[in-house]
Amino acid sequence: MISLFIAQKTWLHRLPTGFKLLFLAACSVLLMLQASLTWNAAALFFACSLYASIGSAGTRRLGGLVKSRGFLLLMLGLAQLFALLMQGQSPGLALLSALRTLAQIAALVVLADLVTATTRMQDMLNTLTPLFRPLRVFGLQPKAIGMGGALMIRSGGLLSRDWQQARLAFVARGMRRPGLRLI
Repeated sequence: MISLFIAQKTWLHRLPTGFKLLFLAACSVLLMLQASLTWNAAALFFACSLYASIGSAGTRRLGGLVKSRGFLLLMLGLAQLFALLMQGQSPGLALLSALRTLAQIAALVVLADLVTATTRMQDMLNTLTPLFRPLRVFGLQPKAIGMGGALMIRSGGLLSRDWQQARLAFVARGMRRPGLRLI
Protein backbone atom coordinates (compact mmCIF):
# COMPACT_ATOMS: atom_id res chain seq x y z
CA MET A 1 0.00 0.00 0.00
CA ILE A 2 1.29 3.44 -0.89
CA SER A 3 1.74 5.51 2.23
CA LEU A 4 0.19 8.93 2.54
CA PHE A 5 2.17 9.51 5.72
CA ILE A 6 4.20 12.72 5.86
CA ALA A 7 7.45 11.62 7.48
CA GLN A 8 8.30 14.53 9.76
CA LYS A 9 8.66 15.17 13.46
CA THR A 10 5.89 17.65 14.24
CA TRP A 11 3.72 18.12 17.29
CA LEU A 12 0.84 16.35 15.51
CA HIS A 13 3.02 13.36 14.66
CA ARG A 14 3.92 12.99 18.34
CA LEU A 15 0.30 12.87 19.52
CA PRO A 16 -0.94 9.35 20.35
CA THR A 17 -2.91 7.66 17.58
CA GLY A 18 -5.82 6.94 19.90
CA PHE A 19 -6.12 10.63 20.75
CA LYS A 20 -6.16 11.62 17.08
CA LEU A 21 -8.83 9.03 16.25
CA LEU A 22 -10.96 10.05 19.24
CA PHE A 23 -10.60 13.69 18.26
CA LEU A 24 -11.71 12.86 14.70
CA ALA A 25 -14.71 10.90 15.99
CA ALA A 26 -15.69 13.69 18.41
CA CYS A 27 -15.39 16.32 15.69
CA SER A 28 -17.54 14.18 13.39
CA VAL A 29 -20.32 13.95 15.95
CA LEU A 30 -20.13 17.59 17.01
CA LEU A 31 -20.09 18.92 13.45
CA MET A 32 -23.05 16.81 12.40
CA LEU A 33 -25.04 18.19 15.34
CA GLN A 34 -24.14 21.76 14.41
CA ALA A 35 -26.69 23.63 12.29
CA SER A 36 -24.75 26.89 12.03
CA LEU A 37 -22.80 27.88 8.94
CA THR A 38 -20.57 30.06 11.13
CA TRP A 39 -19.55 27.16 13.39
CA ASN A 40 -18.95 24.81 10.49
CA ALA A 41 -16.91 27.40 8.60
CA ALA A 42 -14.89 28.00 11.77
CA ALA A 43 -14.31 24.24 12.06
CA LEU A 44 -13.05 24.17 8.46
CA PHE A 45 -10.71 27.08 9.18
CA PHE A 46 -9.48 25.31 12.32
CA ALA A 47 -8.86 22.07 10.39
CA CYS A 48 -6.91 23.94 7.70
CA SER A 49 -4.91 25.75 10.40
CA LEU A 50 -3.97 22.42 11.96
CA TYR A 51 -2.74 21.23 8.58
CA ALA A 52 -0.73 24.39 8.02
CA SER A 53 0.83 24.00 11.49
CA ILE A 54 2.86 20.99 10.36
CA GLY A 55 4.90 23.09 7.94
CA SER A 56 5.39 23.38 4.21
CA ALA A 57 4.66 19.69 3.53
CA GLY A 58 1.30 20.13 5.24
CA THR A 59 0.54 23.30 3.32
CA ARG A 60 1.37 21.58 0.01
CA ARG A 61 -0.76 18.59 0.96
CA LEU A 62 -3.66 20.87 1.92
CA GLY A 63 -3.36 22.68 -1.42
CA GLY A 64 -3.51 19.35 -3.24
CA LEU A 65 -6.51 18.37 -1.16
CA VAL A 66 -8.32 21.57 -2.14
CA LYS A 67 -7.50 21.05 -5.82
CA SER A 68 -8.53 17.42 -5.90
CA ARG A 69 -11.70 17.71 -3.84
CA GLY A 70 -12.89 21.18 -4.83
CA PHE A 71 -14.78 20.04 -7.91
CA LEU A 72 -16.37 17.13 -6.08
CA LEU A 73 -17.52 19.41 -3.26
CA LEU A 74 -18.89 21.91 -5.76
CA MET A 75 -20.91 19.19 -7.50
CA LEU A 76 -22.17 17.91 -4.15
CA GLY A 77 -23.22 21.42 -3.12
CA LEU A 78 -25.01 22.05 -6.40
CA ALA A 79 -26.83 18.72 -6.13
CA GLN A 80 -27.97 19.52 -2.61
CA LEU A 81 -29.00 23.04 -3.58
CA PHE A 82 -31.02 21.68 -6.51
CA ALA A 83 -32.66 19.01 -4.32
CA LEU A 84 -33.63 21.56 -1.67
CA LEU A 85 -35.04 23.93 -4.28
CA MET A 86 -37.05 21.07 -5.78
CA GLN A 87 -38.50 20.40 -2.31
CA GLY A 88 -39.82 23.95 -2.26
CA GLN A 89 -37.29 25.54 0.08
CA SER A 90 -36.58 29.22 -0.48
CA PRO A 91 -33.39 29.92 -2.47
CA GLY A 92 -31.73 31.70 0.47
CA LEU A 93 -32.36 28.87 2.94
CA ALA A 94 -31.38 26.25 0.37
CA LEU A 95 -28.08 28.02 -0.31
CA LEU A 96 -27.38 28.41 3.41
CA SER A 97 -28.09 24.73 4.03
CA ALA A 98 -25.89 23.62 1.11
CA LEU A 99 -23.00 25.82 2.28
CA ARG A 100 -23.33 24.52 5.85
CA THR A 101 -23.21 20.93 4.66
CA LEU A 102 -20.22 21.61 2.42
CA ALA A 103 -18.33 23.24 5.30
CA GLN A 104 -19.09 20.20 7.50
CA ILE A 105 -17.93 17.71 4.90
CA ALA A 106 -14.84 19.72 3.96
CA ALA A 107 -13.78 20.09 7.61
CA LEU A 108 -14.16 16.36 8.22
CA VAL A 109 -12.31 15.46 5.03
CA VAL A 110 -9.42 17.75 6.02
CA LEU A 111 -9.33 16.33 9.56
CA ALA A 112 -9.43 12.71 8.34
CA ASP A 113 -6.66 13.40 5.85
CA LEU A 114 -4.65 15.09 8.61
CA VAL A 115 -4.91 11.93 10.72
CA THR A 116 -3.74 9.94 7.70
CA ALA A 117 -0.83 12.31 7.08
CA THR A 118 0.41 12.24 10.68
CA THR A 119 -0.19 8.60 11.63
CA ARG A 120 1.61 5.49 10.40
CA MET A 121 -0.63 2.69 9.17
CA GLN A 122 0.81 0.25 11.71
CA ASP A 123 0.10 2.66 14.57
CA MET A 124 -3.48 3.00 13.38
CA LEU A 125 -3.83 -0.78 13.18
CA ASN A 126 -2.34 -1.25 16.65
CA THR A 127 -4.83 1.25 18.06
CA LEU A 128 -7.96 -0.04 16.31
CA THR A 129 -7.45 -3.81 16.60
CA PRO A 130 -7.89 -4.10 20.41
CA LEU A 131 -11.21 -2.26 20.18
CA PHE A 132 -12.66 -5.14 18.20
CA ARG A 133 -11.46 -8.03 20.39
CA PRO A 134 -14.91 -8.52 21.99
CA LEU A 135 -16.24 -9.41 18.53
CA ARG A 136 -14.27 -12.69 18.59
CA VAL A 137 -17.30 -14.16 20.39
CA PHE A 138 -19.18 -13.82 17.09
CA GLY A 139 -16.37 -15.40 15.06
CA LEU A 140 -15.01 -12.14 13.70
CA GLN A 141 -11.29 -11.42 13.41
CA PRO A 142 -10.32 -8.20 15.25
CA LYS A 143 -7.22 -7.68 13.10
CA ALA A 144 -9.26 -7.80 9.87
CA ILE A 145 -11.82 -5.33 11.23
CA GLY A 146 -9.04 -3.04 12.48
CA MET A 147 -7.42 -3.17 9.04
CA GLY A 148 -10.77 -2.30 7.46
CA GLY A 149 -11.18 0.68 9.78
CA ALA A 150 -7.67 1.93 9.11
CA LEU A 151 -8.13 1.53 5.36
CA MET A 152 -11.46 3.38 5.51
CA ILE A 153 -9.84 6.36 7.23
CA ARG A 154 -6.96 6.35 4.74
CA SER A 155 -9.04 5.77 1.60
CA GLY A 156 -9.94 9.43 1.16
CA GLY A 157 -6.32 10.36 0.54
CA LEU A 158 -5.78 7.42 -1.78
CA LEU A 159 -8.86 8.28 -3.83
CA SER A 160 -7.72 11.87 -4.03
CA ARG A 161 -4.29 10.83 -5.30
CA ASP A 162 -5.82 8.48 -7.89
CA TRP A 163 -8.23 11.20 -9.07
CA GLN A 164 -5.32 13.62 -9.50
CA GLN A 165 -3.26 11.04 -11.43
CA ALA A 166 -6.19 10.28 -13.76
CA ARG A 167 -6.73 14.01 -14.36
CA LEU A 168 -3.04 14.48 -15.15
CA ALA A 169 -3.16 11.53 -17.55
CA PHE A 170 -6.05 13.17 -19.43
CA VAL A 171 -4.15 16.46 -19.58
CA ALA A 172 -1.03 14.64 -20.85
CA ARG A 173 -3.16 13.21 -23.69
CA GLY A 174 -4.15 16.71 -24.73
CA MET A 175 -7.51 17.02 -22.98
CA ARG A 176 -7.41 20.29 -21.07
CA ARG A 177 -10.76 19.61 -19.37
CA PRO A 178 -11.63 15.91 -19.10
CA GLY A 179 -15.05 16.70 -17.58
CA LEU A 180 -17.35 13.72 -17.22
CA ARG A 181 -14.76 11.34 -18.70
CA LEU A 182 -12.77 11.70 -15.50
CA ILE A 183 -15.72 10.61 -13.39
